[in-house]
Amino acid sequence: SEMDNRFVELIKSKNQVDPPRIAVGSKHENPVFLNRNDASGERGMWAQEDIYGFWRVSIQEGVYNIKYKFLNPVKAKGKMYFETNAIIKQMVNLKDNTDLIEMKNVYLAEQDCNLLPFYQSKGKRIFPFWVELEKVD
Repeated sequence: SEMDNRFVELIKSKNQVDPPRIAVGSKHENPVFLNRNDASGERGMWAQEDIYGFWRVSIQEGVYNIKYKFLNPVKAKGKMYFETNAIIKQMVNLKDNTDLIEMKNVYLAEQDCNLLPFYQSKGKRIFPFWVELEKVD
């Protein structure tokens, strides 16, 4: 019963109920790498590409260069999406068979949000293996 009580105490702790957000744009850590280990979403995050995932972040206002790395190369002419709250940034990928897509000079407002990046191509939503956000201004 002592272990059960300890378990209940731990799962009700503040950081379990409301996990801290990942700071993006801080002078103390720039760039920031978001990987699947820190993502929330569906089960099977490591083993699948066509999966729903997101990161809980706190973004500082600024201009960012954003890189998306994929487990496997993606085809050209799909769209890369970067969603935060009601803001959606997107671009068409013109590179064929690439596992790295870059968005440069993307303005992001200050916000606490869920960051939902995905590449959409032929009906699939491919979740990146990692995302790098570098504040450049």
